[in-house]
Amino acid sequence: MKSNERRRKIEEILDINGNVEVSKLSQLLNVSMETIRRDLDILCTTGEIKKIHGGAIKSNMSSTDYFFKKRITDNILEKKQLAKTAASFIEDGDIIALDTGTTVLQLVDYIYNKDIFIVTNSLPVITALSQYNLNHLKGKIIFLGGEFNENSMASYGELCISMLKTLNITKAFISCDGFDVSKGLSYHNMREALLTKEYINKSMKTYLLMDSSKLKTSSFYNIGETSMVNTIITSKPCPKELKETAPNTQWIHVK
Repeated sequence: MKSNERRRKIEEILDINGNVEVSKLSQLLNVSMETIRRDLDILCTTGEIKKIHGGAIKSNMSSTDYFFKKRITDNILEKKQLAKTAASFIEDGDIIALDTGTTVLQLVDYIYNKDIFIVTNSLPVITALSQYNLNHLKGKIIFLGGEFNENSMASYGELCISMLKTLNITKAFISCDGFDVSKGLSYHNMREALLTKEYINKSMKTYLLMDSSKLKTSSFYNIGETSMVNTIITSKPCPKELKETAPNTQWIHVK
């Protein structure tokens, strides 16, 4: 394939998907990644695309949008299976909290027809719920206001926590950036860590939803031990050390 044809093909993929990854283009077009990077450099001069780490996006898409959408689509089938399992614990009359995790976001498709209160600081959760118009959405939504963070598309801060402290939650569904049985739950962002800890404190039961990429990893801010969570829902089998560190925590292995 000639260089002009290859670049036209890259443009076609960008028109369809809005983004491309260097490694995938290299495999698809059977050329080196360095060749793909040169092609992207040339295409960037047209103003139609812009390069990001590991690829390129259409110029009308922000890098924040791209990376957030990528977080949602990574391991999407696994996340949906975990969410479906978690939804089975939600009953009519519950007051549930949903955090900003992309696995937790998938819960929306399984709970929109339940008669529940939904408390969240996540704009994507609100947006997803709004797609089920008032004729189909049986529950009520409480959005926690505060300082908005465009990277996570969520609100945080003292105002958000103060509002949460006035509420009584029956079940919280949370995520994490890193999890180790001996170290507990950890997060990249301190404000997210503080709010998640408050979700746990205010809830009668807490359910941690994790895809396999989070296991046996640690992030900067640790909020507590594994035992602070009632139930862990993940695609990995239960580690032996859980019985010692958190004997009362239920581990659900979704196959």
